[in-house]
Amino acid sequence: MSDFIKTVTGKTVLFIGCIVSGILLMLSIIGACFCLSHEVYTRSKSELFSDMIYDHLDFEARTLIFNGIDNVQVSNSKPNLIYEVKDKTGKLIISEGDFNSKLQYDYTYLYKTLSDGENITDVYRTYRATDADYIIKFGFKKGLPEKDGYGVTYRFTGFMYSIRFVIYFFGMVTFLAMVGCFIALMCASARRADDYELYPGPLNKLPFDIMVALVIITGIAFIKFCYNSYYETYTLIFAGVIYSNIVLGLCMSVAARIKQKTLIKNTVIFRILNGVWKAVCAVFKFIRELPIIWKTVLGTFIISGIEFYIMVCNLYEPDNLAILWIFYKLITLPIIFYLVIGLKRLAKAGDEIASGNIQYKIDTRHM
Repeated sequence: MSDFIKTVTGKTVLFIGCIVSGILLMLSIIGACFCLSHEVYTRSKSELFSDMIYDHLDFEARTLIFNGIDNVQVSNSKPNLIYEVKDKTGKLIISEGDFNSKLQYDYTYLYKTLSDGENITDVYRTYRATDADYIIKFGFKKGLPEKDGYGVTYRFTGFMYSIRFVIYFFGMVTFLAMVGCFIALMCASARRADDYELYPGPLNKLPFDIMVALVIITGIAFIKFCYNSYYETYTLIFAGVIYSNIVLGLCMSVAARIKQKTLIKNTVIFRILNGVWKAVCAVFKFIRELPIIWKTVLGTFIISGIEFYIMVCNLYEPDNLAILWIFYKLITLPIIFYLVIGLKRLAKAGDEIASGNIQYKIDTRHM
């Protein structure tokens, strides 16, 4: 089995397993969130369906009022829906279907209208029949057999209601399957069957930070595409699957680089920082090799330049100058004391040698 997952076929199976289990896990999470947000566990299936279509029926009612006031027949693109619109006198204005037949669900909406004398300018809900200008009744065919939006919603709510408890177990199983496929795929990355050598792919030659930047840019473009997109849902799902493949490929590249111990070294940032570090080391090495006089001159020049810059920046802020002067003394005085201690050691050594003690050793530690 370990040799199989290192083959191209095995890696392909694991790759597809990761993607499929990840999609199923995401669907499980979305389904669980749906069940919790719509209170599926404390409501009946009919209550859930009514809550899902409440706003849609309100929109349908307003559309019927605006279009049916002049007896204009609205084309019924929702064959499951049966309705009738009556005015406040009970006169039938517009209808679709037969309310005398067996119906599933029955809703009544009351609306009051505002007009400018000729046309309706606004429609709003009311809950008192005496205030209503229009009474709209909605119903659905038994079992909602037609394939319209309400039929899809009815079957969807029934399906979610039936799996409201199973969905958590299904989510756990898909999570474990995804983790197992992912770990096996990372272990098999850059490996071949019956061979202990590493065989990284051609993309491993690309600096890792550049690869990560390209993946991030692709992700940002994908988010903007989804946010501003008018495409079908299936198109967006397909784009999401493609991006998931890209991210999983990046993870495989990370695993291969870790095995090669090139994850950090093969980056542009590491190369730049390494070059800067070498330059700094070269500068310090150059300074250490300078004679003591030139070191003193260089140190004096640097300190004087810092003092001048601070004075110019705080020329009109004497309080800041006083605070900086205190910090300056806190830094320079220990350095002066350190140099004095070193000179005292040298003076003592000179006195010992001058007195004839040529075996005296000078303690030059930290000097």
